[in-house]
Amino acid sequence: MLIKIFDGVKDPRKIDQCTYELGDLLAVAFLTYLTKREEYSDMALFARHQARDFGLFPYTDKSPSSDTFERLFAVLKTEFLEQAVLELSLIHISEPTRPY
Repeated sequence: MLIKIFDGVKDPRKIDQCTYELGDLLAVAFLTYLTKREEYSDMALFARHQARDFGLFPYTDKSPSSDTFERLFAVLKTEFLEQAVLELSLIHISEPTRPY
């Protein structure tokens, strides 16, 4: 579910030169932020020690470095992220409420 939030985000990278999927990197950034951390080094630590607990990076035994996150966010357009979150919010709002 978490990675699906970022499915609509346009990947600005040269895909054939990328080791990590955009959704996985954005999920790590988001989860790191939820732990009140914002630095690229924090994202790299989270990726190395906790990302696989969330099912991220199943296609590699490597983990992204802080430089990977820095390069990504240098080229990523925030409006794509904002649109993805907005669309998720609209989907969530339109779902019927389930009684408990």
